Amino acid sequence: MAEVRLKPAQMLALSFLFTIGVGTYFLTLPAATADQQGASFLNALFTATSATCVTGLIVVDTSTYWSRFGQTVILILIQIGALGIMTISTSAALLLGRRLGLRERVVLHEIFDEAMAEELIRLIRNIITLTFVIESVGFALLLVEFLGRAPSWTEALYQAVFHSVSAFCNAGFSLASDSLMGFVNDLGVNLIISTLIILGGLGYTVLGGISSLWPVKRRLRLRWRALSLHTKLTLVTSLALISLGTVLFFFFEFDNTLLHLSLKDQIVAAYFQSVTARTAGFNTVDIGQLKPTTLFVLMILMFIGASPGSTGGGIKTTTVAVLILSVRSIIHQREEVEAFGRTISRTMIYKAAAIAVISLGVVLSLLLVLLAVEQGDFLALAFEAVSAFGTVGLSTGITPQLTTWGKLIIIIMMYVGRIGPLTLALAIGEPKRRLPIAYPQGRVWIG
Repeated sequence: MAEVRLKPAQMLALSFLFTIGVGTYFLTLPAATADQQGASFLNALFTATSATCVTGLIVVDTSTYWSRFGQTVILILIQIGALGIMTISTSAALLLGRRLGLRERVVLHEIFDEAMAEELIRLIRNIITLTFVIESVGFALLLVEFLGRAPSWTEALYQAVFHSVSAFCNAGFSLASDSLMGFVNDLGVNLIISTLIILGGLGYTVLGGISSLWPVKRRLRLRWRALSLHTKLTLVTSLALISLGTVLFFFFEFDNTLLHLSLKDQIVAAYFQSVTARTAGFNTVDIGQLKPTTLFVLMILMFIGASPGSTGGGIKTTTVAVLILSVRSIIHQREEVEAFGRTISRTMIYKAAAIAVISLGVVLSLLLVLLAVEQGDFLALAFEAVSAFGTVGLSTGITPQLTTWGKLIIIIMMYVGRIGPLTLALAIGEPKRRLPIAYPQGRVWIG
């Protein structure tokens, strides 16, 4: 019998489907729900997909519907979904002393991109180490915050673990029915959660690059120059998006959802929502009460998302950065696209354009289908669709009211958003053999 050879993109896509399938099974067990009746297949599938794809959209209340066992299953799915099966399985193999085969290296090369695949074993070890170090620090800090609020120290322990993992993995799942709205005045919780979200959204390559320079006794300018182009673009774009999002959220909501807060809490809430809108999905204000303009700003942030190699979704910060730099080059009539003294290859520019176009096409197409099967408000449905694709998890509150078809569409969007539309296209499509023919150039009028 012939061996079925899967492409790296297909293995990545199937690994997430497998995880979702296993998670769905466990969530349908009677022990997974608080009433010991077990969840329906659709609710279990939706929740397993949302957790594995680190989204955070929910059709049932995580804190009251699921038992402690069900919540633990969700937490495990979040951790697996954030790290990826290939990362976890590779780590297990390394711990057991097994060498990586050629196929495994090829798959990891595809997952982490060619710029990150030179030292796969070191990269995998760093990913696992960074993840658990950051989550452990976050857990310790959150435990201090929750000890005074939780009914017992064991409950504070459990909530600290859950929220630390959920925040760093950019999942947005919370053990409170109103997400983190009860902590809108708590500066400590806001800063800890938002910092975990930012670190998780930067990507392991960026975190590794920064940490490798940390012990070096050099001036800040020299440290900055030593960073890679990818790290610089990621940091600058992320800072710009967080800053712009904070200003716009504050400007549009200071007389609305932020009205009852002090100026300090207004600024913190605006900052927190700017951070969480990119991929995390936590909220300290009522998303359903936001102005249409604010919802539109959040939709833009959700569509952009986090950075490559991170736990978040979206088209990624570097994609947007490359596209903006390309536009700048066109305006200045330059042949090359440059940033920080480096030239960005045409291959990367084409890839950025492809990701943006395919992503926009996927969102618009599935939104059209969603509008056809649902009777809700257009902006609320559009917000839901972008949130699902960006694996964010913010919602105006319509998720539980969606029809069966509506929930299935959101499930598809969460899945496509997590593995990436380009990866899905590569998994489905067949490579076309390139003929040794060079065609003459033709002129096309643009704009």
